[in-house]
Amino acid sequence: SLYPVLRAELDHKNAKPNNLQDALIADTAIRGGYVLVTDDTDLEQITRKYGGRCILVRELVRQHEGGNEPHATGI
Repeated sequence: SLYPVLRAELDHKNAKPNNLQDALIADTAIRGGYVLVTDDTDLEQITRKYGGRCILVRELVRQHEGGNEPHATGI
């Protein structure tokens, strides 16, 4: 599990109460091969750093409005 490393990096960037949940979500996405959709740029950057696939909500909306298929980095 990458949870301890993800949690430590999130706390180092910006200690927030929900980092516990964010680290669990990121760990699940990375290990399960899921695309993580988030509006948290710290979570996005750290998830990608450890091989996770992510897309920011605003990017998903922008691509949808432009008629493009969403593309998560790392897919």
